[in-house]
Formats: sequence, C-alpha cells, structure tokens
Amino acid sequence: MNSIPIVMAFDENFAIGACVTMYSALRNKLPDTDYSFHIMTREKLLDSTYEKFNELKIQFPNTIINFIEVDDKLDNAYTSGYWTIEAYFRLIIADIFPNLDRCIYTDVDVVICDDLTELWNTDIGTNIIAGVRDISIGKDHIKSLGIPSSEQYIYSGFLLINLELIRREHLTQNFLKLISVGYKRHDMDILNVVCYNRIYFLPYKYSICTINIFNRDAFNKDATLPICPVDEIEDTLDNPIIIHYVTEKKPWNTHCDYALLNHLWYQMALESPYKINYLDNMLKGRNDPTKLTGLYDIHYNSRKSSTYRIGRAVTYIPRKIHKLIRRC
Repeated sequence: MNSIPIVMAFDENFAIGACVTMYSALRNKLPDTDYSFHIMTREKLLDSTYEKFNELKIQFPNTIINFIEVDDKLDNAYTSGYWTIEAYFRLIIADIFPNLDRCIYTDVDVVICDDLTELWNTDIGTNIIAGVRDISIGKDHIKSLGIPSSEQYIYSGFLLINLELIRREHLTQNFLKLISVGYKRHDMDILNVVCYNRIYFLPYKYSICTINIFNRDAFNKDATLPICPVDEIEDTLDNPIIIHYVTEKKPWNTHCDYALLNHLWYQMALESPYKINYLDNMLKGRNDPTKLTGLYDIHYNSRKSSTYRIGRAVTYIPRKIHKLIRRC
C-alpha cells in the first residue's frame, strides 16, 4: 500500500479550495494508493472547518490529515497583491516535517485529476525540487533575478521536493535569507534562485495553468526555446493531471461564463464536504440581490458596466455571423 505525503499551507480564506483539492486527489486515486496530508497554518481554523476535513477521513478511511501551526519566523516575508505569508511555508517544509525525506507540495487552487503514484516514484536524482517549467516567464524578469536562463525556471504551485537533501545542505537558511528581498514572484523566485540548475523538470501535465490550457501557441512562443514536444502538448491539454487555477480570481470567490475549466472545480466542490452547489447559489442570487456574494457579484456587476455594454455592441454583428456559420 502506497502512502504518499502531500503538504499544503493555507488560512481560513483558502480552506474551501484546500478541501476541494484534497477531495479531488482522493476521488481520483487508485484503490491501493493512500495519501497523508500535512497542513501548515499560522493559526487555528474554525471548528466547523476542521469538521469538513474530518468528513474526508470518514469518506476515505485510510486517509491521514495532520494540522500543524507554524510560528512567526516568516512574518518579515515580503507580500504583495494576492500572495500571502502562507505561500512562503513551502520554503520551510524540511524543518517543519523532519521525519519526511521527500514530499509532494501543492497549492490549494488546483484540481488533481489522476493518481499521483507515478509522480511519487519519479527519481529526481540529486536535484532539490521537481516541477513544471514556467512557459510565461519573461527574459527581463530572469535577468533581474541574476540567473542565466529562463529554461531553468519552474512554477512553485506543485512540486516534488527532496527534503532530506535540503536538510543535508542547510538550504532552508538560504531560503529564509531572501524572504524580505521583495522578489516580484515571492517564494517562486526564491526557489528558482536557490535551486537553480538543480531542478528536475516534470511533464507539463503535472501543472497546467487554466490560462494556458486551450492555448497551444503559448507552449512554443519563443522559437529559440523548444519548450515542449508537440505530442506532450497534446497529452497535457487532453489529459492534465494537475489543473492550476492561477490569478487572484478563484472558482470559489468569483464566477465568469468563460472561466476555463471552472466546471471541473465546481463538480469536485459539489461532491466535497463543502457541497457547494454553484447553480443553486447563482439562482438564489438572481432572485434575491441581497444574497449575492463574492462568488457572483463580480460577474453580474460587470454586465452593468459601460465597458461590457460597448463590447456587446461592437461584437454584435460578428456574433450574428458566427451563429449563421455554425448553422450552415
């Protein structure tokens, strides 16, 4: 029986996302695979939130879920935008969990669509971390970090981490020296700077961002960098294992008719202990405007804006032509 440690970090605001991520992993695993979730928080969550996670253990009996509160050693970390202090917690996993030699780390805005045993069995050699290359990174940003090439830069949202090696080489200290520097991409920049040239590249199916999933051109935008073979692109886009809902607009706090693959997140959310019924809530919001929450008000208020109305007017004729073509 495989017991795979998965580490996560979040606060109360991201608890829904975390529960859905965990549920998706458990729902889509193989029968002989088991996961142990190790969760880092800065403070205790609500009792009702812990009850939701306990429901996962009841539904999937061999599942282990451990919570640990992290002290204030990261309070001086630089944050901006929608990044939180918890994002830096992945930098101290080796110290927080000394009994783990390696682990999978995942952000909580992902859906896990398949079993992770194959990933877990990946031999990354003497590399420190394994992740998916960032296809959107710009050369100017790489230059600002002082690292030679964008070919070595990866996303930090889903990682396989060699914790034993981090402890042996005292790399946590190197991470912590950089948390207050003010890097634009925060912990992601720190990992790429410290681990440069000791990164194992995973197939893109292990972290496909929703902003790229229908954009095949994004994978090969730079002709000088053969980012991804065509067959891997097709496999990634057709059979993703990790779907990452990047940007500050998450499926649980906003809604958009054109949000890529949000329906998969809503499916997992409806089946999860939170049992979020998107359609039900949407209809309630329409019938009673006072019940509109952050999940929908952005969407409906945007339809009232002048920008939206102008856009609808400008695209009226092209939309009519498109409909006629589809009917032919």
